[in-house]
Amino acid sequence: MKHIGEISGSALCTACGGCAAVCPVSAISMQENPAGFMVAVVDETVCVGCGQCRKVCPSVRSNTDKFAHRDLIHGVCLDGFVGYAANDAVRLGGQSGGVVTALLCHLLRSGEIDTALVAGFDEATRRPKGVLAETEAEVLASAGSYYTQLPILPVLKQAKGKRVAAVTLGCQNEALTLMETAAPQLVPEYRIGLICAGQNSGTMIDDICCEAGCEAPTAFRFRDKKAGGWPGAITVTDAEGVHELPNKYRHQIKPVYECHRCLLCFDQMNTCADVVCGDPWGITGKDTPEGHTVILARTEKGMALLKAAEAAGAIVLERLPITDIMRGQTVNDRHRDKVYAAKEVYEREGWRYPYDKLLMEEYIPDKKAMAKNEPKLYYTREYYLAETKEAAASLAEAKKHEKPPASVWIKKWLKKIRK
Repeated sequence: MKHIGEISGSALCTACGGCAAVCPVSAISMQENPAGFMVAVVDETVCVGCGQCRKVCPSVRSNTDKFAHRDLIHGVCLDGFVGYAANDAVRLGGQSGGVVTALLCHLLRSGEIDTALVAGFDEATRRPKGVLAETEAEVLASAGSYYTQLPILPVLKQAKGKRVAAVTLGCQNEALTLMETAAPQLVPEYRIGLICAGQNSGTMIDDICCEAGCEAPTAFRFRDKKAGGWPGAITVTDAEGVHELPNKYRHQIKPVYECHRCLLCFDQMNTCADVVCGDPWGITGKDTPEGHTVILARTEKGMALLKAAEAAGAIVLERLPITDIMRGQTVNDRHRDKVYAAKEVYEREGWRYPYDKLLMEEYIPDKKAMAKNEPKLYYTREYYLAETKEAAASLAEAKKHEKPPASVWIKKWLKKIRK
């Protein structure tokens, strides 16, 4: 096949939008499927079979060696830090410690970029949208993360000729790495990556709005530090004001709406970025209400950016062992088990696998890890491939009322006793 049509049909589309960004005849559009996931759809009447879309797709197996590092799940790390935005308003408004927002504002202020590619909220669709922020005020307005899919890369076409800093996930940075050869004119000057534990269906936002009693939201935050401090509660704003839901509600419904493709992804730590930022999980003394950010410098350009922003007084940095960051993000156990459990299941079922297996470790998860991850893989695949909205809604409703295994209740009971 000369285009990426079979990728979406195999539940392997990452929704990065790289294919739509490089298609020379605009034959590819990103559309929401019945389960609420964004997928690449090819218009066969327009497609000329040039194959450009395949060259930038992170799920085309033959592309793996072009973006995967030898140390697959860690990638190249020059140094590690924990820090926060020096400006209190930026720190409060931003995710974690506000470092991503502070770095973008620094780049705009210093004239190193013309615009920043970030995520915003579309009131009409109730979904995240790609935004080109050209002022610090616009960057501040977009602060915060979205956990539902956003095909952000096609927005780069609107910034052609401008110097861009893009805030991107691992799969999006994999596509950008492939675009360095296939479409270098679209590749940003800076890639500020986010640590990612997986994306979710856009239907998750609909669920939250319904739970909050807010059908016409004007603003949406999955985690808002203004509501209780870090990590922050869910806030949904409408004409009547701000509606707040506890962060635990997102965790309760995540198993219902999580994306199947994300369960296969090795790139939680965003190995193709210049700088990677995330929450300070497991870092002693940094789980404070005002928020901190853990940071990995992956390239010399990324390291220079961090040092320049620190020298300019935009961020406050403290050295932190890379091993502490990886341990806090549970990379070597939970994440590794997830990736290789998916590989085992895919081999058993004979499903199309997105990576070149020769580049992966000889690692077999134990029975406990397989028992934890296998049900997720089967459910999320069935949900992703649901043929109608009604079928998807039925699966989601059943999943919501599914009783967790006894081991989950035992863990909760033991945790209460220890407290």
